[in-house]
Amino acid sequence: MQRPIRCANVLDVSAAEPRARVMVVDDDYAICQMMAGVLEDVGYEAKRFANGAQALAAAELSTPDAVVLDLMMPIMDGWSFLEAFRRIADCAQVPVIVTSAKPGVVKSQLPTANAYLAKPFDIAVLIETVQALLADQGELQPLC
Repeated sequence: MQRPIRCANVLDVSAAEPRARVMVVDDDYAICQMMAGVLEDVGYEAKRFANGAQALAAAELSTPDAVVLDLMMPIMDGWSFLEAFRRIADCAQVPVIVTSAKPGVVKSQLPTANAYLAKPFDIAVLIETVQALLADQGELQPLC
């Protein structure tokens, strides 16, 4: 059995009901699995998608509570996904964390994203960012 990751200032949301639904969108299978697995370890429900088109189709059927989004992907890249995602009425205010290894990307280039993490990033920062954005949305109550 895999032990949950414990980091300073990171809340264990596993006891929170209902669990927040986080959409993880990254074409790199290993990175997508790692990010989703870590989010599941601390109690989120994580759905994995390999490109923006798959994620957008899923978002149209069921609104996620947050999205972790890579920018450079085949079929539909992160920029195109973000633009289309924000046009879905129920998704207009959903927090989006953009991740990318592309040099030179800055938060100001992503005006509708809520946060930006340059790859590689510390996984604890990802967890803390998801928690902070969901707390701002009223989706997560601190356990202590």
